[in-house]
Amino acid sequence: MYKFLKQSILLAIAVGLVSVVLTSCKKDEEKNTPQWYSFTTRIDGGAVTKNSASCVVNLVAEYGSEDIYNIRHCLGVRWEADRFPDGSSRSISGNYGYGSNLCTLQLTNLKPNTTYYVQSYVKFDGYETYYGNLATFTTLSDTGLPDEINQFITPELLQEIEGLGMPIYRGNNPPANIVGQYLVAPDVCVATNVPNDPFGPGHKFSDLYLTLSNQKQSTITVAVSQGSGTGDGHGAYIIGEGNKFTIFVPMDYVYNGHSYKTVDIYSGIAAINGIKDCYHSTFMISGGGKQWGLIEDGQGRVFYDKDGFSEKTSLKSARITDNKIAGSSICEIKW
Repeated sequence: MYKFLKQSILLAIAVGLVSVVLTSCKKDEEKNTPQWYSFTTRIDGGAVTKNSASCVVNLVAEYGSEDIYNIRHCLGVRWEADRFPDGSSRSISGNYGYGSNLCTLQLTNLKPNTTYYVQSYVKFDGYETYYGNLATFTTLSDTGLPDEINQFITPELLQEIEGLGMPIYRGNNPPANIVGQYLVAPDVCVATNVPNDPFGPGHKFSDLYLTLSNQKQSTITVAVSQGSGTGDGHGAYIIGEGNKFTIFVPMDYVYNGHSYKTVDIYSGIAAINGIKDCYHSTFMISGGGKQWGLIEDGQGRVFYDKDGFSEKTSLKSARITDNKIAGSSICEIKW
């Protein structure tokens, strides 16, 4: 233990990609941290869900991995939603393996849409427990959608999309087999949140050929053909219940040399030889703006097959890659 007193400690906590240096704190939140080691704690922003988060601790010790292994039981992280008002909190201890300076801690049973305070600590037998400064993260809202979809659609954007009349069929049991190619025609815009939209309600677009394939429990391959346009999707997610389904497709595009991200959504009711009440929509996630000839972030349009039925067809081939989107002119949402 004596050699511990020769070293220095910094506690750092970062939320997302930002690290916050932990210097002084009061006892148990008022006492300066002992100067033995240095380590950082990072909340992985990409791993935060509506009820969990992943915390990675990286420890640096002057005497190397053996030293780290010897004090692995002394390190921990505590977290709570009310900033530890009475000193109580949930906590979890580190679990470093020999030769490793990384420890991943899973924070579980969290509440949706809640800001949590996270604090690293070091505790040696017979010594005080020392805490560092606080950092925060916020869990995702419970939108009724899987975490994979919540990663790219915010609750605010989802509310805007549904408010424009785009049906979202929630559930974990979508129709088992909707593979095939469907003709969405006449394809008409029925709603928009783009001010003075020249392609607003009533505007008729070119016929859309929607091809669905490689359907699994929660994923599906989507390709569309409607005029020109190219894009690379990150995979499509399907949800729903009974014969009702909704498909979410995050998209990356390049338009005039500028990159932007959208989400395409397709909803309908599976029927014999077609899809009843087929809606689809495209909304800008990021990279939009008039300066690029695009609508703003958060804006988009909702479309509907005006005759109420999108029949199966094989008249036009669509380019498909495994779990990728080959192209969609609907995503060229220009002014």
